[in-house]
Amino acid sequence: MDRPKRRFCGYKVNKVNYFTNEYIDYAAMMNIILTNRKLLDDYNDDKNYISFLLSKIFNVKNNEKFRDKIEVIDKNLNEMSYLEKQNSPDIDRLSHLFGEITKEIFDVLEGKVGEVLKYFGYNLGRWIYVIDALDDLERDIKEKKYNPLIYAFNYNEEENFRERVVENMRFVLYSYLENITKAYELIDIKKNKGILDNIIYLSLADKTERILKGEKINEKSIRAIRCRQERFNGGYKESL
Repeated sequence: MDRPKRRFCGYKVNKVNYFTNEYIDYAAMMNIILTNRKLLDDYNDDKNYISFLLSKIFNVKNNEKFRDKIEVIDKNLNEMSYLEKQNSPDIDRLSHLFGEITKEIFDVLEGKVGEVLKYFGYNLGRWIYVIDALDDLERDIKEKKYNPLIYAFNYNEEENFRERVVENMRFVLYSYLENITKAYELIDIKKNKGILDNIIYLSLADKTERILKGEKINEKSIRAIRCRQERFNGGYKESL
């Protein structure tokens, strides 16, 4: 096993151990690409010049190595942006487009395992889009921001609107989780299986149920889940 490297971490205000490999580097680049696009989207929506300047720092325009992936990501993001500007009620289409983005990000291996991993990423993306829309629903209504659920279920300022949405979206969310689980069980995990099992079988379902109930998720819990997911992305090759 390679010895860990050390570097300063501003978040923990000290030096931390870390490992690196081609998959960790790949996950880092995908994060940079998505961060760049999010900052540009913020600028286009709100004319936030700070976001525009930050997007220059995370500029990946000339990265030829990932050109094809960037094209796929941009194509789907552009269609999502168009639908959102039209106040589209088609949450199925929107979640599909985001699923195509995460499917492309998870496209890192060849053969049967590669296909399974893409299916996993696709359903994870659809789950993320819908769960975020549901989590943001009340805030978006209050701030009069776009949310596909507002238009999909014809919000008319009714008091029990969220309950009506939850009743319909519960099945959708759990169908995505079922597909995620089916794909995961087709992967022969050899390393960190306990951590990954916890994410797939417990953490995702727990967050789903809590958001369906209207609970606010502790940011530390979300951060922990994200850290584990990054370990999954970065160390995936080693786990096979």
